[in-house]
Amino acid sequence: MQLYDKEADLIFDDYYQFYEQSWQLFPDVLEVLGKLADRQRATLRRRMNIDDVPSPINLREMSDAIEWERTAMQRPFREEYFDAFHSQLNLLEKHNLSLIELGAGPGFLAQHILSRTAGIDYTLLDFSPAMHILAKRRLETLDSECLHYVECDFKASRWTSKLSQYDAILTNQAVHELRHKRYALNFFLELHSLLKPNGILLYCDHHSGVGGLSNDQLYMSLEEQRETLKRAGFKASEVLVKGGRALYRAQLEQRVEK
Repeated sequence: MQLYDKEADLIFDDYYQFYEQSWQLFPDVLEVLGKLADRQRATLRRRMNIDDVPSPINLREMSDAIEWERTAMQRPFREEYFDAFHSQLNLLEKHNLSLIELGAGPGFLAQHILSRTAGIDYTLLDFSPAMHILAKRRLETLDSECLHYVECDFKASRWTSKLSQYDAILTNQAVHELRHKRYALNFFLELHSLLKPNGILLYCDHHSGVGGLSNDQLYMSLEEQRETLKRAGFKASEVLVKGGRALYRAQLEQRVEK
């Protein structure tokens, strides 16, 4: 029998929830069970011959994080995309916005937005403690009470379980860090629980195909990006497509069973 990622997740979520109810008084046991579920998912994916695309750098290492930070803003159209993110947030016309940025890195996008709009409660989520150190340095002159740092790997089991709900979810060139495009659907499904009613997703990443990058296992094509968002229950519109990247504004059309 062949199981796909979504089916595997359902099986192991049922398994985890059963033991969570039985062992809810033992948090140490729950942590172990979560790690076991992650290992089982990884084993299943290996059996399915889904090979993750290895990263050329280790962003958990400070030296690699610093090098990435040094070169990132030299890439074309970064400011234009940041302006587009900011413009879309302004369209919400809402005071005291609550945002979460997934894969926030060294805080470039956060700095761009927070330096232009006051009163935003901003959560930076990243799997790299090194990136959080760099982000805190970059944002140290801003109001620390509005900034929250979460170290979390969004490939882990139940990674959204301890997060809140937000007016907007931002992710900029981070979804491909799932290291294979087949994981993207499950990722977008997980975002349902993080959005407040009428909340928006601003999703930007590289694409493969015409005008994009050649690795069609790591990066989705424009058509695949649109279709994956649709399958995950989002109604999406293109905001900016330029330089091998695309930015989408998306809202939930309907609740989709995970």
